[in-house]
Amino acid sequence: MSTAAQINANRINSQSSTGPSEAGLAKTRLNALKNALTGQTVVLPDDDVEAYVKLGKSITEQYRPANDQEARLVESIFQSEWRLMRIPALENNILAGGRVAMADDVPSHLLSGQVYLKYERSLKNLNIQENRLRRSRDKDTARLEALQAARFDQEAASQKTQPQQAQQQPPQPQPKEKETPIGFEFANAENTEKAEAATVGGSTPKVP
Repeated sequence: MSTAAQINANRINSQSSTGPSEAGLAKTRLNALKNALTGQTVVLPDDDVEAYVKLGKSITEQYRPANDQEARLVESIFQSEWRLMRIPALENNILAGGRVAMADDVPSHLLSGQVYLKYERSLKNLNIQENRLRRSRDKDTARLEALQAARFDQEAASQKTQPQQAQQQPPQPQPKEKETPIGFEFANAENTEKAEAATVGGSTPKVP
């Protein structure tokens, strides 16, 4: 538990504090750039939201995911691609900011080299993150293409089996035709009427 003296000293220190130093602010900004590449924050305040949405639609239309697993891979590919597109701008911002900060202290013909040496670690970190994002994107792309190829093969096989199943169905029984007696013709209504008419007319059919 803090003593009264410690509490009083903390109060005095807080009143005399002038806030974060320039070095601290610079470190915070650098961490923010790193988080933009590795963290969950994908769209930064100065990003082009319209370009972000357009890229997402383009990649989705290219791969046309058909299920949740494919959709997750498409989302991962999209986010990796967006972060990769951001890296050149981040690199340019580091170099441009360094030139402005060192312009008064370094001769112009040495400025570019001195800026690179001062920010070499940050630039190398960008390169490391770029390679990591490329590997992640390529891995997700290969996985997605394998899943879709297997799905396409399964759909094609299913379409081929449907006609075969239709051909293998047993034939439907056909209705039986009316059998005709062999050698005898039974009298029907029409023949009876003809015989009666001939009898009334006075003609008797001859028996052979």
